[in-house]
Amino acid sequence: MLSKRLILWIAAIFLGISILMLYTEYRTKDLLHDFLPNKDLEEILNKMAIWEVDNGTNKTLAIINRDDPRLDDMRLALSTWEVKRTLLNNKQADVVYQLDITYYDNTLKILFFQNGLLAIDGQTYKLVNGETLDEILKAIH
Repeated sequence: MLSKRLILWIAAIFLGISILMLYTEYRTKDLLHDFLPNKDLEEILNKMAIWEVDNGTNKTLAIINRDDPRLDDMRLALSTWEVKRTLLNNKQADVVYQLDITYYDNTLKILFFQNGLLAIDGQTYKLVNGETLDEILKAIH
């Protein structure tokens, strides 16, 4: 039979690993740094598209390619965005906008919900510093 001291050590190690895993999952993340392989969009970007979603139909608001002059404005707006994972569920909210960032052969899809939450890679996030999609919409017009 294992001694109490060994069981306590094993429990402490398991608890420490669990806390570390939860911290890395739910900490504040920088949108460009943590979700894209390189935060310099000029190097990796193929295309960026913003869609307005209305009753299942998509309306293209903007398509920004690598040589588009609006890319710098988009990069500046996105560079300040920090997101934090939330336990709230977004399944009840309707998607309002979708931002697709195509880099290399991949596409990062960011869904903006009516309730203010975001979905990135199937996980629910909220913007930390009060940023809104309005900054992006101003940058493209």
